[in-house]
Amino acid sequence: MTKAYDKHLWLNGVSQSFPGAGAGEDREAIYLMLDAMRSFRNDVMHHYAIFDRSPQKRFQNVLHITKLICPETHWLTTELSRVSQTINDRPKA
Repeated sequence: MTKAYDKHLWLNGVSQSFPGAGAGEDREAIYLMLDAMRSFRNDVMHHYAIFDRSPQKRFQNVLHITKLICPETHWLTTELSRVSQTINDRPKA
């Protein structure tokens, strides 16, 4: 994708879906975060081992994406989530 089209796409649509995005969070950066989130979701849903693959960092990425989309949903997710507790309570070798 050319830089001009990338800028056009970002300014005319994609940026509206991520109103919390800062200056360093362009379409490509958000794509990479979403792809990492998709990978994490697949690992969890397919019951792959995740505890040795930085689950807390990967979950923080999910929370960050949520904040880019909707600060209220980010707040609610942060308040209600038990993911960090579950990660901390993981089985010890």
